[in-house]
Amino acid sequence: MFRRDVKKQFNENKYNLLSRKGEFQRTQLAKVPFQKHFVATLAMMVLGFNYTKRFYTLPHFHKDTSQPMFLSNGELHPGEKQPKGTAEKYPAYTKHIM
Repeated sequence: MFRRDVKKQFNENKYNLLSRKGEFQRTQLAKVPFQKHFVATLAMMVLGFNYTKRFYTLPHFHKDTSQPMFLSNGELHPGEKQPKGTAEKYPAYTKHIM
């Protein structure tokens, strides 16, 4: 093979997408610009932190601790801090207590 044939074959393979097989094959046009990727990542992090802060923070500061907390079946909630004197008035949750 002549040198120019080798160069021609190299250039064809260099720009041929089918020669770069694999899971991570991406063209230059398909790549997301760094700034756009960075801004989107930060936006998702801020939204995620706001969501988890609202719904998954413990203890639940938005609850009224002066009133007893009940389960759906009417028993006292075992994981919540109950006001004094509620254990005598209402049945306690004893299903999972060993």
